Amino acid sequence: MGFFSFLFKPRKVLPKLPLEDNVKFDSIESDDTVEIAEELTLLKNPDSEIIDIFAKDYGDDKGKVDSSAHDFIDSNLEITDFLSVENEVVEIESDSVPVNLTMSIDNDIIDEDEREHREEWSKKIRPKFNPKTNLSLRFQCEQDLVKSKIKIKVVNKEISATYWSKINDSIWLENLEGEKLPAENTSYPSDLIKTIRAMYSGHELEVKSITKEGKFCNLEIGKVDKE
Repeated sequence: MGFFSFLFKPRKVLPKLPLEDNVKFDSIESDDTVEIAEELTLLKNPDSEIIDIFAKDYGDDKGKVDSSAHDFIDSNLEITDFLSVENEVVEIESDSVPVNLTMSIDNDIIDEDEREHREEWSKKIRPKFNPKTNLSLRFQCEQDLVKSKIKIKVVNKEISATYWSKINDSIWLENLEGEKLPAENTSYPSDLIKTIRAMYSGHELEVKSITKEGKFCNLEIGKVDKE
């Protein structure tokens, strides 16, 4: 059995996995033969919903078994890098090739992908950084912000790697009582990374000025002035 990754159009409803079903592929004239218990190679046409099905050893159009859109595959597969697809020819008919098709999410690959993303994000935010000029942050907020009454907070360094998929949540604003303000962080990733690195390097940052643009507040931040 083998492993495949499919690229299909996004759908509103995710498939219920694992899935297992028998699918019939039309047999076309080919120089290669398909045998029972053999695994076929399924390739998604990048420009359409057409799926090309080849015999195991193929090249160009040689060994193609079928080339069409199948309702079962089209309705149950979703864009994912973690989809394990196994198939096996179960019978040979004169005009079709019945195939047992099994789809499931490969959790080992998900775990490995998560680890790689965490390591990549950590490499971006862990290096020391001493800002020589002021930095910028941007928040969407309904209420006006007063620079002397807000504090910039950053997620604990020990769990920062887990925020690789929600980097805007890494930094937020609090009032002087330690209450989180209803302000959504909409900063650019590059500005977030600089701010996180500076704070993890031990620099205390404060708001220097605030510019309001509609519902957005642009914050100029910098190191706290030493008395």
